[in-house]
Amino acid sequence: MRNTAPADGLSHPLHPVPRAALRLVNRAVMGVFYRTSVEGEGEIPKSGPVVICPTHQSPWDATLVDTLTTRDVRYMAAEEQFVGLRGQAMTWGGAFPVDRGNPGSTPLRHSMEVLKEKKALCMFPEGGIIKTGQVGTLKGGVGRIAATTLEGAIAPIAIRLQADDQARPVERVLGYAASAAFVGLGVTAALCGGPFVRTLAGTVTGAMAGAWAMGHAGAATTPATAHPAFGRLLRGMKFAAVGLAAGAVAGALGSSLPAVGLATSLCSGGAAVAVANHMRTRPLARFHIGTLIQVAPYVAKYGKKGADEHIVADLQQALIDGRTALGQPPPALPAAQPPAPQPAASPAPQPAAPSASQPAASTAPEPAASPSPQPAA
Repeated sequence: MRNTAPADGLSHPLHPVPRAALRLVNRAVMGVFYRTSVEGEGEIPKSGPVVICPTHQSPWDATLVDTLTTRDVRYMAAEEQFVGLRGQAMTWGGAFPVDRGNPGSTPLRHSMEVLKEKKALCMFPEGGIIKTGQVGTLKGGVGRIAATTLEGAIAPIAIRLQADDQARPVERVLGYAASAAFVGLGVTAALCGGPFVRTLAGTVTGAMAGAWAMGHAGAATTPATAHPAFGRLLRGMKFAAVGLAAGAVAGALGSSLPAVGLATSLCSGGAAVAVANHMRTRPLARFHIGTLIQVAPYVAKYGKKGADEHIVADLQQALIDGRTALGQPPPALPAAQPPAPQPAASPAPQPAAPSASQPAASTAPEPAASPSPQPAA
């Protein structure tokens, strides 16, 4: 697919008004797929330079982080993600590319410019998606960028995506009530309503049934080569749009036949139950925002060149603490094993004492050697 990254490697978001509209759409879509919960003692500052550093567990993380603030955030993203409509939407949302294999100077320089302009910068310091549920080893870029700008703060955000284990009986009842209402109104309109009412009911119930059926079919048949998250979403939305239009037309045209009205009403009731069950059981996206890491004290203590590694080390610990607070502690270190006992050294053998039946070794002195004869004088 066509690469849609900005040619100059910089961020070029939409004008604030259309970007605000795009953000509302993003929040609505994320609200359909995830129930969100924000925890922790920190927050994203409403003004001033800040580096937002989330953990990276799924392709949805950047779009989820975008729901936490209304600030002008610029996102550093992998260059290979800027393809097709998805890449264009990323550019509209303020993302700029980085080649993870050969970063070059442009992303680093642009990140510093963003912070000097008192904006927010979002970086995923692990450098990629970590699917183990643990915090990966952080890259040094975030510390280097923060230390060089000499101002601002770092907001550590731990993210955990998990199943929602709450029963939510009220939502279940509301879902079935909505389904019964659609079926009841549709059947009443089909059997007792006039031409306009039957047409209106057929259009609405047909559109609901078509959008649900086609959207589900489109998402289920997403090719394996598509993006694991956005490919399924975009294909499902395309099919749902086609199903909505086709269902509305079919329901309107067939509204004069009571059998068609009954069928679309029942299908819309099933669609209402399916949508309600999805909304009730959708996964939970939990965020833990840790205490802000102020950059200036590190630079004052260690200097520009020495501050980055200390910033990264403390950021790593803050993200681990956040994951622990969300119920994902780091794996326990193996218990220390006691050293294996060493075999005792055997003493050197001593000569046995002579017994009574054995004669003791003679200790008599050796006879002196006789001098050799000397010639007579």
